Amino acid sequence: MRLLGIGFSCLLLALISSPLLAQSETKNAQASIVFDLRVEKITDSPLGKALDLKGKMEAIPRAEDDDGPDMSKLVRVFGASTGPESVEELESMQQGDLPVEFFVRFQFKDADGAKSMLKAAVDKNDGTVERDGKTYYKAPASQGVPEGVMMYAVDDKTVEVGTEGFVFRSNAKPFTDTLNQAWSKVSDDAVRFAVDMDTNKELVEDMISKAEEQAGGNPMASEMLSVFKKMKSMSLTMDLKNKNLVTMTSTGKTESDASEIKDAMSAMMFKAKQGGKAQAKQIAQMSPDAAKAMTGLVDGMSVTMKGDNVFYNVPRPEGFEDAVSKMVEQFGGMFGMGGMSNDF
Repeated sequence: MRLLGIGFSCLLLALISSPLLAQSETKNAQASIVFDLRVEKITDSPLGKALDLKGKMEAIPRAEDDDGPDMSKLVRVFGASTGPESVEELESMQQGDLPVEFFVRFQFKDADGAKSMLKAAVDKNDGTVERDGKTYYKAPASQGVPEGVMMYAVDDKTVEVGTEGFVFRSNAKPFTDTLNQAWSKVSDDAVRFAVDMDTNKELVEDMISKAEEQAGGNPMASEMLSVFKKMKSMSLTMDLKNKNLVTMTSTGKTESDASEIKDAMSAMMFKAKQGGKAQAKQIAQMSPDAAKAMTGLVDGMSVTMKGDNVFYNVPRPEGFEDAVSKMVEQFGGMFGMGGMSNDF
């Protein structure tokens, strides 16, 4: 299905920093990463209205046999996951393996929207499981979906896709304590992501090791990468309406660690500003308005620290919506949307 494709895309993006939790007979998983996409906060934003994103979603064609989700009714995509223990396991996901437990929840405006997504699972499945008054549909192996994935109706407006560790979850806490703490600090923005770096320590260390190899042992690169080991958690939010476009929050294991993270973030921000100003000069030849907006964005970047939290903010500059709208109008052919499979 299209929305299952969206969910897996979000999941793969989220899994840049997250180890597989031990599975027991009862299989109650605890997520170490979480993401949240509120569609209406995007379509109803100044930029969303300027680009008529709501109208474009309503115009997305469904399959000829009506066997696809009605994306015009999509309100929210929310999901969480455990994660692989190594880069190799992360890469194996691209080959169809699933070394994680996860769930992705799709919320619609009405029951018809939810039914439009659930229809494929009802029509094409490898059997069902009845549990606590709900019907769970097993994903058909013939469609290339990893074994163990199921789909079911949470309520009349919500459909969830996931593995047993989450779809069969009891009242046990679905998130680790550290992830709960990180999530409680996240702003109510359109796009939100948080990761428990402590639980994902093995993967983080493996990714740092691989990155250091690619950097050829550059001591400066190693110093910059080492700050990720000092993070207890990390979150990223994006909004097209509020003061900041992007806010990244890193929580240090101690205030001393947070201070080192701030220094590293400040160094990265300095380089980002240099690159951004160079790009603004190039863009100015095509669009003075876009160059002005980019300059405002770059100049407004900031890194601040409060306690053990470090904040990297990217502002929403004045004229941002008009500049992006004009760029899209000028280069509209480059912003097409590809189709996705309607299969379960």
